[in-house]
Amino acid sequence: MFGSDLTLLCKLERGSVPTFFTQFLEQVENKGFMQEVGIYRFSGRQAEVQRLIGRINKGKILCTIFHENLHYDNHCVADSIKVIK
Repeated sequence: MFGSDLTLLCKLERGSVPTFFTQFLEQVENKGFMQEVGIYRFSGRQAEVQRLIGRINKGKILCTIFHENLHYDNHCVADSIKVIK
């Protein structure tokens, strides 16, 4: 997913926005992250961001990742959104 052309992903999914991108935004909005100051301005820990991106690139479904007993920092999730090209 990450590093892929968004236009190509949209064509493959026959949509205007890739599913994983929508799931990221829903995660930020539904977990109350928007109440946090600087959610898109402050960076998350790079190791955690890379681990999250790596899991998604290996085919792990986002809804599964966020419902497991893993906690991803708010800024990590927001940072992951920012690296989508």
